[in-house]
Amino acid sequence: MQFTTPLFLLAAAASTASGYVIQVFTDSGCKGNSQQFNVYDNTCHTTGQTVGYRSFQVKAYGAGRQRAGFFQSATGCNALAGTWNDYWADGGSDSFKKDRCIEVGFSASSFGSRSA
Repeated sequence: MQFTTPLFLLAAAASTASGYVIQVFTDSGCKGNSQQFNVYDNTCHTTGQTVGYRSFQVKAYGAGRQRAGFFQSATGCNALAGTWNDYWADGGSDSFKKDRCIEVGFSASSFGSRSA
């Protein structure tokens, strides 16, 4: 099976549209070192470090019915492995709002997305 370039580009664009974008910070108050991530739907990103980030800002919302999860575990997006919290990533949350500094409440080492 051979894909044509326009079809491939359309599929790639459709898959990135379902991710949310965040800027994470190592310190509270959205201070310290930072890095931006596009978190695609149904994926998990792990920093691999036990000391992660403490705050973040939303730069772009995800697709409808998408949940953004933040986890203390450095080994993955496992709610059973430590402290975690999550938000509606589609703009429907009162606290997950663009350009607002959001405190994680703990040192998070993993974050991900899932469809709800």
